[in-house]
Amino acid sequence: MRVRVRSTPVVTIAFLAVAAIMLAYVTRVGGDFMHGRVLLPSLFLFLLPVSVVPLPVGPAHGPDDARVRRVAVPVVVGAWLVVVGWAVTVQVTQDPFRDQPETITAAGIVDERQYYIQRTGHRHPVLAEDYLDFPRMRALVREVEANDTGAVFLPVPGFQDRWDVVAYDHPLPGMAPFELPDEPIKTVVFLNLGMTSMNLPLDVDVYDTVGLAAPLAAHTDRMEDGRIGHDKFLPYDWVLARTGVIEDPVNLPRWVDVNWVLQSEVALQCPATQALIESYSGPLTPERRWSNLVNAFSFAEYRINRIPAYEVQRCGLPMPEKVEKYQGTR
Repeated sequence: MRVRVRSTPVVTIAFLAVAAIMLAYVTRVGGDFMHGRVLLPSLFLFLLPVSVVPLPVGPAHGPDDARVRRVAVPVVVGAWLVVVGWAVTVQVTQDPFRDQPETITAAGIVDERQYYIQRTGHRHPVLAEDYLDFPRMRALVREVEANDTGAVFLPVPGFQDRWDVVAYDHPLPGMAPFELPDEPIKTVVFLNLGMTSMNLPLDVDVYDTVGLAAPLAAHTDRMEDGRIGHDKFLPYDWVLARTGVIEDPVNLPRWVDVNWVLQSEVALQCPATQALIESYSGPLTPERRWSNLVNAFSFAEYRINRIPAYEVQRCGLPMPEKVEKYQGTR
């Protein structure tokens, strides 16, 4: 039995079966907004049985071996030359700065590589410093480095190089008024978290708004007919409420609705939401591991409403008193 299980046909069938299952799963979930990105694992598994093809050298071992070589060697070499020739041709002839790289099709598909080539001005944007030329990035790094008090950094709507630095308006725990912390708490909220994380220190928290890595945003309801993979959204108000960066609403940016922040603070007190937050942010004790295992399905199915007032009502919590929209001084 051991010999049969480890035989070439069984191993090959196992890889092909797993590849087919992954392909069916991705297709059922809905794919991705990049061309074929989430199909790559399935493709690699399909190709794995033939990914390494031995090229025979030396004298042939009999007439059968000679016949195989006469066919296999030209086919393998020819296929290799076709792939290399195709790659070189594309590299030489394709214009990396073609028109309308950001055009999104009706299916929500976009050429992401062309998008970043155009936005950074680099033909091959693969290094962290390449993305400093992406709009907002260099300005963000400057703002984070210059801040000594701790803050939440929000991209200003309508501008490509401006950030609202929402600094803590109250002393952090254990500190006297106007005392600067040794390790300021800094939180950046931005959709493109890859380039952001690469260019910022490790002690800076980075939250994306569509839930690719931010757990709370990932548990919002999907927007119907939204762009696949980016069809969730948690407004900035929730991060401002979660961090507790502002106590006096006068210090909020003008474009932030005070009432949404106050309602988000209440909505975060929902017991089910608190249990979810504790599941990924609390100490990973043996009890926490067991709880996460037992409640895995309920946590996975849990959804919150991105509009905080609706979430307050859903949880049966008292609605905070509404205040007049204050335009602030920022």
